[in-house]
Amino acid sequence: MQIPIIGVAGDAQASFFANFCFNKGDTKITTGTGFNIQTNIGNEMVIDENSLTSLAFTNDKENIYALECLNSFAGGTISWLKNNLKLISKAEDSEILSKKEKDNNGVYLIPAFSGLGPPFWITDARAAFFGISASTNTNHLVRAGLESVAYQMVVYLEFMKKSRNLNLKNLSVDGGMVKNKFFLQLISNLLEIELNIPKMEDMSSYGALLFGMQYYHNLKNTSDLKDFKVKNSKITPNKDDTIRNSFNSWKEIVDKHFVKNQD
Repeated sequence: MQIPIIGVAGDAQASFFANFCFNKGDTKITTGTGFNIQTNIGNEMVIDENSLTSLAFTNDKENIYALECLNSFAGGTISWLKNNLKLISKAEDSEILSKKEKDNNGVYLIPAFSGLGPPFWITDARAAFFGISASTNTNHLVRAGLESVAYQMVVYLEFMKKSRNLNLKNLSVDGGMVKNKFFLQLISNLLEIELNIPKMEDMSSYGALLFGMQYYHNLKNTSDLKDFKVKNSKITPNKDDTIRNSFNSWKEIVDKHFVKNQD
């Protein structure tokens, strides 16, 4: 039996399509060792020096483009806490230990293990903990690491919203880190937006399937796929002054010790 190959796509674009990011402003974050963020910018090819522009998909012969952010460290930061620092024994511990503290006790991680990516683009930056004191414990270090993953994503999305004047009405998050509800709540609270968390963790493979279905069944419009949308759970934002102040302090550290040093 011959099986035709009719749906082939890069993992980022496939995940974007599977999350039904069909309207301008729709955004998805895929988490793994690193993370990928894509935002639908419509049918106009835009060159932005602070982000990448990629072809997201073709809809009825119309090209749809996305602004894209790539970063090498998301789950990779948690693996570093586990494998290099031996602070946790499994990835799930990052959530458990973080929730044991009311805050990070003034400890921050700048996870520039391979430089600082968008929107900073500082390739020679190196990672560092800030604010360690005699009262710092393992939980604070782990929480600072987990927070730093969310902060990298939020600082890029805030910059993108402002620079491109885009309204994030629809934000989906998939990949391995969706198991960490504390992490997801950080993103939701800081962006003040509801998160869509698909029931299927690996949305990239499903996106390739949807591309194939479009071709095989001669579906001309993305609206024809509505019956195949994966069900989502929701993360609803809460007002959280503690995490907002922490995020602002993290940005101040990046600005003072990394950005200004580039001048």
